[in-house]
Amino acid sequence: MNTQMKEYRKATLRLAYLLTLMLWTGSCIDMDINRNPYETTQDELMRENHIIGSSLKSMEALVVPTQEHLYQFVEAMCGGAYGRYFGETRVGWTEKYSTYNPKSDWLKASFSDPISEMYPSYRDIINRTNDPVALAFAKILRVAIMHRSTDMFGPIPYTKVLGDKTEGDGLSAPYDSQEEVYVAMFKELEEADEALKENLGLSAEGFKKLDNLYYGDVRKWYKSVSYTHLRAHETRHDLVCRLLLEKKKRQQKKKNI
Repeated sequence: MNTQMKEYRKATLRLAYLLTLMLWTGSCIDMDINRNPYETTQDELMRENHIIGSSLKSMEALVVPTQEHLYQFVEAMCGGAYGRYFGETRVGWTEKYSTYNPKSDWLKASFSDPISEMYPSYRDIINRTNDPVALAFAKILRVAIMHRSTDMFGPIPYTKVLGDKTEGDGLSAPYDSQEEVYVAMFKELEEADEALKENLGLSAEGFKKLDNLYYGDVRKWYKSVSYTHLRAHETRHDLVCRLLLEKKKRQQKKKNI
């Protein structure tokens, strides 16, 4: 019995020794062994607001797309055709915007591409900073990018894309009516307007390197709110007029029946 107790105590001591050794060596070793030593960390990305500037620049590049193919699909082939700025000369094109039957992959460029490319940058900004100016910039850019999508497609995912701003990619977000989208956009523009108004005296140096549009000039951003707000109001006015016209046509059709 004594021999068994001695062996049990020895085994317990060995186990305790091993556990102590593991804890001690673990505290001296970088446990993040899978991290690429040549890759920047999140802490490093936050230095000098690098990640905020990167996200702002990515959003700015989507207002008028700077990527050539996206610009072609969104501006030239779609906006140019509907605005009658351009016309196709190729008779063989049977699927196109000008005849209201574009190819499905064309629609992807003007709908899902702006959404999937814009929201990761927008989420990075709202999750990583409380700076009212940076948040105002992001709100203005979101409206400037997405109001084109709702003008083209009507209902789009908008108010619930970032229901919890730290989670979700927006791919399963429910659609809002176009009226709900514009109400939310006006609210965001008013919030941005108020934030920028309170910071008109802010030096441009803070955002100069982070902003490819106005190089941190808050006064110019403040003016852009008015233009974006006006553009959205004009579109909403067109929407109301179109709905009233459609209602009048339906009423007239019932009378004729």
